[in-house]
Amino acid sequence: MRTSPGRQLIGVACVLMSTASTAYAQRTQLDSMVRDTTLENGLQVIVVRNATIPFVTLEMVFKAGAFVQQVPEYAGLPHLIEHMLFRSDGEGAFAQEADEIDAQWNGTTGTESVRYFLTFPAKHFAKGVELLNKLVRKPDFTELGIERERRVVQGELERRASDPDLLLMTEADILLWGDQGFITKNPGGNILALNAATPARLDELYRKFYVPNNAALVIAGDVGASTAFAVAAKAFKGWKRGDDPLASLKPSQIAPLTGMKKKIVSAEVKDVTFLVRWQGPSVRQNVASTYAADVFAGLVNQRISSTQRRLVDGGLLDDVSFSYETRNNVGPIQLIARTSAERAAAAASALGEELLEFTKPDYFDADDLGLAKKWQRVSAHYRLERSASASSSIAEFWSSAGLGYFMDYSDRLDAQSAADVRRFTTEYLSGKPMAIIVRVSPEAWTKIGVPLQRSIATWRIP
Repeated sequence: MRTSPGRQLIGVACVLMSTASTAYAQRTQLDSMVRDTTLENGLQVIVVRNATIPFVTLEMVFKAGAFVQQVPEYAGLPHLIEHMLFRSDGEGAFAQEADEIDAQWNGTTGTESVRYFLTFPAKHFAKGVELLNKLVRKPDFTELGIERERRVVQGELERRASDPDLLLMTEADILLWGDQGFITKNPGGNILALNAATPARLDELYRKFYVPNNAALVIAGDVGASTAFAVAAKAFKGWKRGDDPLASLKPSQIAPLTGMKKKIVSAEVKDVTFLVRWQGPSVRQNVASTYAADVFAGLVNQRISSTQRRLVDGGLLDDVSFSYETRNNVGPIQLIARTSAERAAAAASALGEELLEFTKPDYFDADDLGLAKKWQRVSAHYRLERSASASSSIAEFWSSAGLGYFMDYSDRLDAQSAADVRRFTTEYLSGKPMAIIVRVSPEAWTKIGVPLQRSIATWRIP
């Protein structure tokens, strides 16, 4: 199973790529194409009509990701449950039924959600909904099944440890969240917890979190809302509402980062990568700053930004990007930059100086702000051109921030002022500790290790 994607921006594919700098009133546009209802059992059904191609993507999302791993014994169990459900009808039974409707399928476990999805021809819509219904509602947690899927998950963890990019992100997570916080931010879990998994433990988690009032069904593609609602209501009618699993769940405790954390990661790679991370805003605590964070990302990432001109056009870095990941509980902020071994020491010095620029009042002006918003909108508008990416985007936002956040996103983005963006940098970057990971090959390290360390040692907290 693939891991959760990072933040996906969303908009409306049918809106033309206007060059106007004024807001588009995106909420009105979304209201014309997105419909939702809540069934009697609490399941929210969200429909995005796209009749341009005769396909439908279904995505069932549960608020049951890594954040529910509040004791070490549960680390990785939501991920293991995801694997188990695909095998609950017997070896290959789900895959066979999916093949019968020409469906592509997969699942993903992230920090705040577990998602299951199918894409298939629209003519099989009713059969696809019933197949998804069987998938998420009929678990079979046997010792034999657990042992089989445990080996599969263990293989994923081993591949993750050997993949240079995934290893880089994991090491950064450990630095940023600390030992306890990392448990609730690491969907993969660990081998010890997986080896200790029992049918009773999996059943406990499943029964608590896999209830309709803790889930949403996203339907994107060539199907009308009235038809979609009727088919979903029929398929999921017998699914009983449960207690709210989040009501008794303690908020994940993420310890604030203290001081600047640094680590060198060795991997067989050709380039040198710098990854800088901060603890960012939570939707439930500071929703306004989540929009400002995205606008600031647009300021940094647009090709004519001062950062891009100084570092990339200036030849020190091959690329540099800034992002924020929307999360209900402390979303990460990150900057990632790449260069060659020959330029690494000089690039490190320049990158350290650039971080100080982020919090200066003159880092951007009104024109920069307008371009940043436009850059984000254009990026967003591409996300709904494919039903699969539309359902994924909505499901991701729903799990962390709710459908209302998705619907209002573009308008709220456009409403951000220069003061709002500067408030974000003051609250989350200025004077705030950061985690710095540098990935370099063993061969390059023997040649550039000393000057590279000296350059990084000059970095100061913005």
